[in-house]
Amino acid sequence: YVASTGKRGVQELANLGIPLKKIINLPFAVNTSVYPCWSLLYKKFNNSKQIKFISIGRVVNKLKGHDIAIKSLSRALGARGNWKYFIAGLGPDYVKLKILTSKLGLKKNVVFLDWVEKNKLIKIISKCHILLHPSPFHDPYPNAVLEGLSAGCVVMVSSACGVAHDRVLHKKTGLIHKAGDSRQLANQIIWLLKKRERLKKIAYKGKKMSNNWPLSRSSMIIYKILGIK
Repeated sequence: YVASTGKRGVQELANLGIPLKKIINLPFAVNTSVYPCWSLLYKKFNNSKQIKFISIGRVVNKLKGHDIAIKSLSRALGARGNWKYFIAGLGPDYVKLKILTSKLGLKKNVVFLDWVEKNKLIKIISKCHILLHPSPFHDPYPNAVLEGLSAGCVVMVSSACGVAHDRVLHKKTGLIHKAGDSRQLANQIIWLLKKRERLKKIAYKGKKMSNNWPLSRSSMIIYKILGIK
């Protein structure tokens, strides 16, 4: 057998000539049990006047598109809006992002968290409303999106993300924009924030869907391959 992750990965292996019956779709998963339940998460949509965005991952623009996120937020909300964008991670484009943030007048809106330990990160994500993951080029299966879904965030991902083809149903469990298109992402942010109830509804469906993909689901596939009951 050959294992891959997601529909896109399976198709790419099939294109190489590997028979579909020999390809195992082994999904990525996060430990959903460590995230708060919806009965706690939904309160952030009712109690917070400030909209909180977050991105998680190595700060490399050509891979994760943090610069696209900042440009989209600037276009959609401007510097005077009541919002924050948290960037959790470090990488070679860290300084470039700080320069871009200053250039756009968003120093009060964009918060650089640097490296954050897992337990603390879960708490931070769970307080955010929207996770942005605008990868401009092929990003096989970013776990950050799965974490956002589990934390009750509306995930806004690019079409270059493999997870967009498996876990994100456009305008149902999240939103998908064309990779590299900051204008389209900005328009989606505007659409999403027009109605607070819309934001909460999509977050709820995303959280519900994430609960259907616990670690045990991936484990069972491995057990089956190995013949373990």
